[in-house]
Amino acid sequence: MNDRHHVSDEKLDEWLRSLPELEPSADFTQRVMAQVMAAEAKPSRPWPAPPPWQLALALTVVAVSAFPLAAASWPALVRLLGWAGRAIVEAAQTAADVVFLAAALAGMLLGHAGQALAALSAAARTVAHAVVAEAAPHIALISCIAMGLQAMLWAMVGRLRAS
Repeated sequence: MNDRHHVSDEKLDEWLRSLPELEPSADFTQRVMAQVMAAEAKPSRPWPAPPPWQLALALTVVAVSAFPLAAASWPALVRLLGWAGRAIVEAAQTAADVVFLAAALAGMLLGHAGQALAALSAAARTVAHAVVAEAAPHIALISCIAMGLQAMLWAMVGRLRAS
């Protein structure tokens, strides 16, 4: 006896043997393959892409709703973005310092060529620090935009999954 029904296996085998054998129709293979091909032709995305006007509307809603929030918490947002920008700048400066330290050590080992490398290292460090200092506000702005777009994307995906 199995767990799915209350018929003995022997009885079930007897019933199966008593069924007549039938040959499939001539177009059976073609019908099955047509169904398989139709299933493979369906789009792989479980939901349709939203029309452009819905995306524009979502961007507008995010911008309009985010503005009062950003205006109300502007000092905290500025501190947060300043901290994030400062952390990125410090990490870049630390990486630059390591590279320049390696260049300075190699310069000391190479004697006269080392003096030229040390001067080049100092010039490169100055340029790198200037570039990083100029890029910090842009990095903070790009980070803010990326966070807003990510929040909007999560909201859109949640809405699409809900519908």
